[in-house]
Amino acid sequence: MSKLILTLIALGLLLFVGCSDDDTATGPGDETAAAGPILPLAVGNVWSGIQTTYYSGGTLSDTLMYYISDSAIVNNDIWYQMHIKRSGTHIPFGWLTYREDDGVYMASCDSSLGAGECEIFFKYPVLPGDLYETDIGGDDLLDTVYVASVEEKITVMGESHYCSHYLHWCYGTQQMRDYYLAPGLGFAQIISWNGYVYIVWTLNTAILMGR
Repeated sequence: MSKLILTLIALGLLLFVGCSDDDTATGPGDETAAAGPILPLAVGNVWSGIQTTYYSGGTLSDTLMYYISDSAIVNNDIWYQMHIKRSGTHIPFGWLTYREDDGVYMASCDSSLGAGECEIFFKYPVLPGDLYETDIGGDDLLDTVYVASVEEKITVMGESHYCSHYLHWCYGTQQMRDYYLAPGLGFAQIISWNGYVYIVWTLNTAILMGR
């Protein structure tokens, strides 16, 4: 059953990518792809954007911010604590670390970092069509992640960025979430839906230490 689900997701997404419009870049052309980690991690980094929720009764928009507040060194890895701020409420998101060989790992905020309880979040580098599973949240419900593109052109803050497009599908909640991340910038856009509610978050302010 699991293999059938993975196959159907991959086939569906290949059709989606093949039929996408001109917003999907086939190459950098006159624009130069940014260099750097797929998600820059440093205390003080902020990604703030407008989140719009579409539901049967209409739409609702507000500001949602991802930010890094703290760091810790465990087993030679530097871990960064990320939070979400929405409507004045601060919500723990998780502990993140970047490994040069395979990308961003995540551990939940209530886990022991020393126990090594972490899962791959954004594999990097990646190729279009890459498919992997991860247990973000540690609930034994696997997320399937499909890399739909590595050159998806997203325009935020008045500039075009070539993004890696990760599609997360959570088997337990039937929720789909599209992450668009640009190397050296991080979150550019996040789209999620569960069959009833469609949510779009788009970056409008980024504060990155060292840039």
